[in-house]
Amino acid sequence: MRSIEKHIVISQLTDSGATKNGFLNRTLAATKHFYTFTIQDETTLFSLIWHYHKATQLLTPGTWIGGKVYTVGDVAKYMLDNQITFKALASGSLPGTYIPSWFESCVNIYENFNEDTFKTLVVQLPNNAERKDCPTGTFRIIDGTHRTLVLSYLLLQKKRTFKPIPCILAITK
Repeated sequence: MRSIEKHIVISQLTDSGATKNGFLNRTLAATKHFYTFTIQDETTLFSLIWHYHKATQLLTPGTWIGGKVYTVGDVAKYMLDNQITFKALASGSLPGTYIPSWFESCVNIYENFNEDTFKTLVVQLPNNAERKDCPTGTFRIIDGTHRTLVLSYLLLQKKRTFKPIPCILAITK
């Protein structure tokens, strides 16, 4: 890992359009230290923590995996095991609690996936509750949730091969 200055991180993320995310903006404002690193393998990608929230509740039912925190690999595998597609999610045709519009960008990413334009992910260390609920999780995704889910789904389908992914670790304490 390499340390990186906050103004450089913000400039890079602004240039890529990533700072349109309110949660990301709040995290950046609270962050004291930034580091860059590269995810080198599928196992590490699949271990990223992907949170339960209302928009995606269908994919993160509170009764599996022991809590309401999941790895992106678990979520992608759940989709494949239950034959859930991004198109079906975006159309609102599946029964369950979720917000179809959240998945619209996933459809576009899935249909036009390009590893060469996969942008930097922003992650944080998990908190104590996340470590307890998701002991196999490594980092919590702050920016790149849609892209990471689609890539994990594609990798599990064997429709893509893994390529290293640049990341920024934001440490707020």
